[in-house]
Amino acid sequence: MADTALIDRNKTAVIIIDFQVGSLGFFPKEIEDGLISRANQYQPRARQKGIPVIFSDSKSRKDPDTELHPQLVVQSGELVLA
Repeated sequence: MADTALIDRNKTAVIIIDFQVGSLGFFPKEIEDGLISRANQYQPRARQKGIPVIFSDSKSRKDPDTELHPQLVVQSGELVLA
């Protein structure tokens, strides 16, 4: 019998890491698109359940390759860590 995991929404977040232009650019286009699609698919589910979505971004380095991928859905007011 499989264990059932209970998620405490007060201690849970979806953290999107390494979705910068340069990081995803190492993958073939179809894999890059699939990764972005899956990340964008899970974010609304978390938001709907009141689970915060947090993004890790490195654009403070002033390099365009370190910015979040433009196809990644980031809603206004969400936490973006630089």
